[in-house]
Amino acid sequence: MGADGAVKKVTNIGVGSKAWANKLRKTTKTLAHNIDEAQFELGVLLWRGWTTPIDGNESNNPIFMSWGYTTWKEYVEAELGLQSRKAERLRLIGKVLDVDLKDLPQKARTRFMKLGWSKAREVARIFSHQADADTVNTWLDFAENNNYPATLHTVSKKMNAMDFDDAGNYVAPSTQVVDAPDDGDVSSLPEVDRTHTFTFFCLNEQIDTVRDALERAEELSKAKGDPNYNYKPSNLMSLICLDFLATNSFGKKHDKKTVGKFVRRFEKAMGIKLVAMRDTDDGLDIIHGVKHMKQLAAELSED
Repeated sequence: MGADGAVKKVTNIGVGSKAWANKLRKTTKTLAHNIDEAQFELGVLLWRGWTTPIDGNESNNPIFMSWGYTTWKEYVEAELGLQSRKAERLRLIGKVLDVDLKDLPQKARTRFMKLGWSKAREVARIFSHQADADTVNTWLDFAENNNYPATLHTVSKKMNAMDFDDAGNYVAPSTQVVDAPDDGDVSSLPEVDRTHTFTFFCLNEQIDTVRDALERAEELSKAKGDPNYNYKPSNLMSLICLDFLATNSFGKKHDKKTVGKFVRRFEKAMGIKLVAMRDTDDGLDIIHGVKHMKQLAAELSED
């Protein structure tokens, strides 16, 4: 089966219909069992299964949910036997082939697929951000003339320091060959910051709070509904954490400044005045509210 053979079987006729979904499901399952030979085709179908709504109606759930699965992870692991991380990378490659490189000559798509799975999954991270002819050709030239460790290193470095020109366009790197080991040992390459994964388990009542917080962060960052602001959940979570750190003070349990800041916020929220005192060997130590007490004493003396 050719590079696009299986994908072409899943035509654009009746997209989202039950017949179309059944064909996509069957072909995807077949390719999953022949993944070494058909990873690019599988990627395209995974992308379509993820983005295509049931019956082609944008208000409906994605097509894979019509097969009885509630999450993407459940579908790819239970039905296809794929690790969710592998499926995510395949889906990204599928997006690049089906969307980002769609308007470029077939030659560019062919060159991309000939890179092989390892190199393609790395440069796909770049093409998902920008895939004009110059950027694509530059990165294809680079990947074709460098080994996998060099490609991995350079893409990672670029993704961690995205360069844009004055017009906001992504700036592709030069095609200079990176000095990388031929044996594939990445340890000798300069250290590059990669993304990190945090996994949390939430109770039902907790997940609602998390979702509300993410949605509120999206609104405050002006990302919601604005194509110019496409913040990922990780960006939104970072904003939430920054806000928490900026609005909360930390100190020792009996630190007067810490207690005072907490009490002032409480007073502001409740619209009341408080006096905070602490027992010591020398008697009562007023740690907050001295001004309130002096004001109250002055008012009482006038009466």
